Amino acid sequence: WDRFDVTRHFELPAVFVTSFRRPLHRALSQFRFECVEDRGCKYKNITAWWEHRRDLYNVYTATFSDTPRMGRLALSQSSKDMEQGAQALGNALDTLLRYHLVLNMEWLAYAGKLVQSVLGFRDTSVLTRRVRPLISQRARQDGQDH
Repeated sequence: WDRFDVTRHFELPAVFVTSFRRPLHRALSQFRFECVEDRGCKYKNITAWWEHRRDLYNVYTATFSDTPRMGRLALSQSSKDMEQGAQALGNALDTLLRYHLVLNMEWLAYAGKLVQSVLGFRDTSVLTRRVRPLISQRARQDGQDH
């Protein structure tokens, strides 16, 4: 989950694809991965963990603009920081415009034709399959797992 360095990748002979999901879902998934699945996380309360993980504030802007310290920028009220945040958002959008395909996780069921045409995949049935890491260890109780 390193930031995307636009100076090192776009000249490669490759197809660039990424996916997004709701930022809240992204953060909850990260909490589950780190803390619920016991991967060395010392926080068991999500509120305390969130205060500690300011690197996830504006995670997509930080990732695609290659802007460090987005958490500080997101919380700041100074005009200089707001200007830097706006510049970071613009840089992220410029980067994403260069991608061949950007998928929204909540709309994957509708992405089959795009994935076939851009990536050449024949079977896109996995786009609608619900996957959870270590499901045998952390099964949900709400009937959503297969």
